[in-house]
Amino acid sequence: MIGWSYYFSRRPPGWKEDLRSFYQLKAAGAEKIEMTSIYPSLKPIFETPSSESPKVLGTQIHNFMLKAKGGKVLEGL
Repeated sequence: MIGWSYYFSRRPPGWKEDLRSFYQLKAAGAEKIEMTSIYPSLKPIFETPSSESPKVLGTQIHNFMLKAKGGKVLEGL
């Protein structure tokens, strides 16, 4: 679940359509338009991802995982 959350933060729904529309605008002659000013959904696509993985410790899902019936407590947490 955390992985999907991270994926959708890096690839928001509809980003492909926004990119396609932006390229059509560029082809039509709108050369001075900033991509992220019109389509903010494209900003995370072209940013360099940080080397950090999504944080799980201390989140609500982490608490649910620790309380799971029959679940193991992970070492080091």
